[in-house]
Amino acid sequence: MFELNNEVAFLSHPYHRGGVTQWMANAFNAWNERIGIAYYISVQPTIPFISSGGRPLITSLLNETWKKSIFLSAQGRLFELGSLAYRATIYKNSILKHVPVGVPVIPSDDEACWMAASSLAHRNPVFVVIHSYGDESYYTFLQKYHVSISGVIAVSQRVKKYLESRFEFIANMPLLVQPCGIPLRKPDTLKKNRKSIVWMGRLEENSKRVSDLPIIARELLKKDAELKLHVIGNGEMFDYLQFFKNDW
Repeated sequence: MFELNNEVAFLSHPYHRGGVTQWMANAFNAWNERIGIAYYISVQPTIPFISSGGRPLITSLLNETWKKSIFLSAQGRLFELGSLAYRATIYKNSILKHVPVGVPVIPSDDEACWMAASSLAHRNPVFVVIHSYGDESYYTFLQKYHVSISGVIAVSQRVKKYLESRFEFIANMPLLVQPCGIPLRKPDTLKKNRKSIVWMGRLEENSKRVSDLPIIARELLKKDAELKLHVIGNGEMFDYLQFFKNDW
């Protein structure tokens, strides 16, 4: 049965790497506030990782109100530069130590997390979230570890349809669509005369569907000719969008 009760555990790489970890942090905070108990399992670098790229730690996104359910294993260079199996073992031991039997585990987009969660699937059911349409790593992980997965969560109908068309085994497991978003601060004041919409992100087709922007803009302009759509970002679709900039 595809069901998450009042407890869940998130297993994540230690550094904030974008939408996936932001979603996990938001889910962790919201779950503890509104549903029950969420555990967050990760590692605490004893020295900044070479591969961190200056990114902030995932802990910077977590609400300290729930710090009693945040469990970080102190790790140094051996964790970063060691083997995939070694990193997975560290994560696995943390789950065994801190996550009760039967609590579902949701791994982030890191194969060591998928490997660790899958190795304990007999103890803690594994639910994976497929965040991207175009990121092949998700599908590689899914193909490799699907026998240990209890359910799949897709962030859009597009991702769901793609999974169904690509993998025969998807038909035999629960598949839920749960969109994810970014919480925005409510503006202090609202300028009634401003008719603008801003889209911000990587200008990529596979993961962001940038080709939809001209279509959206066209439909909006039919309703209000004074409306302006502003696009902020860079990427492979930049030149494509240049053809439409005068239309917005």
